[in-house]
Amino acid sequence: DYRIERHDIRRHGSDLSVKDMSRNQFDGIARKVEFVEKNMNHQETNDENKIEERSNRAALEQMEALKKEPPTQPPVKGSINSLEEFEKLVVDSYNARQLADGDYDLPAIEGLEEWSKKYGLKYREVPREAMRFAYSNYEKYALGHDELLPASGRFNDRWGGHGVTLIDSLDTLWIMGFKDMFWRARDWVRDNLEFSKARGKVSFFETTIRDFGGLLSAYDLSGDKTFLEKAQDLGERLLKAFNTPTGLPGGQVSLSSGVQSNHRWNGGSVLLAEIGTVQLEFRSLARHTGIRKYAEAAEKVYDIIHERNNVPKGLYPIYLSSKTGRFSGSQVTTGAMGDSFYEYLLKVWVQGDRTEKKFREWYDRSADGIVEVLMKESSPSHLRYLADWKGGNRIDPKMDHLVCFAPGMYALGYHTSADKNSKRAKRDLRVAKQLMYTCWQMYERMETGIAAEYVKFTGSNDFITPQNHYLLRPETVESLFILNQVTGNPIYRIWGKRIMDSIEKYCRVKFGYGALSNVHNVNQKPRDSMESFFLAETLKYLFLLQDPDVPIDLNEWVFNTEAHPLKIFK
Repeated sequence: DYRIERHDIRRHGSDLSVKDMSRNQFDGIARKVEFVEKNMNHQETNDENKIEERSNRAALEQMEALKKEPPTQPPVKGSINSLEEFEKLVVDSYNARQLADGDYDLPAIEGLEEWSKKYGLKYREVPREAMRFAYSNYEKYALGHDELLPASGRFNDRWGGHGVTLIDSLDTLWIMGFKDMFWRARDWVRDNLEFSKARGKVSFFETTIRDFGGLLSAYDLSGDKTFLEKAQDLGERLLKAFNTPTGLPGGQVSLSSGVQSNHRWNGGSVLLAEIGTVQLEFRSLARHTGIRKYAEAAEKVYDIIHERNNVPKGLYPIYLSSKTGRFSGSQVTTGAMGDSFYEYLLKVWVQGDRTEKKFREWYDRSADGIVEVLMKESSPSHLRYLADWKGGNRIDPKMDHLVCFAPGMYALGYHTSADKNSKRAKRDLRVAKQLMYTCWQMYERMETGIAAEYVKFTGSNDFITPQNHYLLRPETVESLFILNQVTGNPIYRIWGKRIMDSIEKYCRVKFGYGALSNVHNVNQKPRDSMESFFLAETLKYLFLLQDPDVPIDLNEWVFNTEAHPLKIFK
């Protein structure tokens, strides 16, 4: 048996020549050959040998699969005549299985970096022009209101009526070089922004990530103290949300009275993502003002969660009792209501210049648990995805578009690792690539080229789309930006360019860009709805992805979950 297997491995190894293999594929085959040769003189068929034989046969099956779909070698091209030719060469460098497995490196194209730069210089102008178009219409028709309605040119004030789109757009205007619009927005903030006049109770979470984060970022970028003064005023008002028996903030707070409460729909529970995705902002204000109470209130949330709960495998249920601080359910997800909690464990550590070890330890444990428990593989295309876990053996093969932040999170985890050659760091980069391709497939397979709100991995073609709408979400392009920064691979710029093209084709309306009701319908009219995060996040990340002169260095800045860059504490 061993002689036959050695012959088979040698034969497959010669058919699939060394130059056609990835480093990992070659090493795996070599290890199997070494094992077989060591056992040539041992003919005993005890249980241990049988186990190893099955392992060898599995390796041979993998080689058969590779033989059927051998890795395509990146073409080496000495002379490229156009960006279209460059794009085709990059795309043709990989086959679907390589991309699904995350088993790919930079394409071997002569002048790769220079051509990628030319590509980015051209296509950064598309999201930049989209921002100019959308924000100038907001400025003209909805200034001071929360959202511009892009089809009608009207507006709404559903976030409290204090100019959320303006505040959310400040750093995008600065980064894209629209300084005239930026300074006019600063003047409005200085002369008109009064949080005491916000209508009713506002979302503690959304106001923190959009308004609080937006003001702090505008201050970090411009140095204009107007933004810090307004941020501190807002921070004081938001701080009252922490006035609860446990110290876990309520889901809603009145910016005028300070009265806080939880959302009615979730029975008085607090949501993991909402209480665990505010720490960057409050810590930033504490850093700028020297007033520790802001950071202490936000950081205490993490301590309460860990002191009052067991967190096996670093997987946190999404509901907690506001009265006890204990988990009040078993559902675990990296999608809605869980997602950004995991992101902030890593980013708080990054923000603190990688010195506060407990945050990285919590993150690493979660990153391990997500891969071990939530990461699954589809059929027939071997797409990796992150399912929801409902406790025990109950897995829901559902993946929100929101989950597409995860490739960027794992890539950032790799990028900030002390040893990028460690087993964990290599795994994190591979997982980032695997999930990134899945998120791209969620776009590429739709008739509009735009992803649905969520998919379910079932049926004969990997996944279906039970919810077909698209809300102009940013998570996929966020991850494309981070992976491009970390790896330099232009494939991410190409995917981002195609997503931007689809947004232009199917979402653009008279005054801005509208959400879609059905990503399968190429003849529909967009909705009269444009979230502020489209300008704050989606267009910003699409621009930064392409911009070869990107002003935001991941070693100097950390993005909050609304794409507002905040300075790392050096």
